[in-house]
Amino acid sequence: GIRPAAIANLHREIAFALGVCEAIVIEYSDGTVALTLKDYDSPVERTWKVGDYYDVGGKKGVVFWVDETGKHGKIVSLDQAELQWCTDDEYKKGLTGIAVDERDGMKNLQSIMKISDWRNMYPAFSWSASHGGDWYLPSIGELKEMKLKLDSVNACLFYMKKRVINNYYRYWSSTENTKWSAKSSDGFSSLGISLRRDKFIYVRAVSAF
Repeated sequence: GIRPAAIANLHREIAFALGVCEAIVIEYSDGTVALTLKDYDSPVERTWKVGDYYDVGGKKGVVFWVDETGKHGKIVSLDQAELQWCTDDEYKKGLTGIAVDERDGMKNLQSIMKISDWRNMYPAFSWSASHGGDWYLPSIGELKEMKLKLDSVNACLFYMKKRVINNYYRYWSSTENTKWSAKSSDGFSSLGISLRRDKFIYVRAVSAF
């Protein structure tokens, strides 16, 4: 039959893969096994890897980047929308020099937030920010990073029964290109694709942890 320790180890691996908790298995000399679970919301700090399902403090997503410690990184939202970068009226103004950061989408959001009525005028930014205080529309650099890890990200999304990031769809970044266009990306392109800001294309939100 299957040893108790093997069963306990299987439970530990499942819990870790789902990002639910940390599981510690102790096998005693008499053959008995103790399985201790520790919630990741507790002071015990876990490490993360690309493709992990992240669910901490009500914030949920899939990890697409981590630092060298594995304790900090970025997640992409479980949902997506099809929206304009900015509305038709805002597009006609040809504003430029606002959202120019290619590495940090939060900086672009903070710049957009200085515009009066930005929530109505910049739908892609507004939708992303609506996920919570630290969610934002990713920069082109963050989209490129996500593209490099797309197989792992999509494997988790598929497992969680969420819509995967489609290679054939274009996704907005928060990085502008010209006064009429902003950068977008798809699953095949390694470079930002410039599109008119009033176009409706897909949007995913990201957040740092």
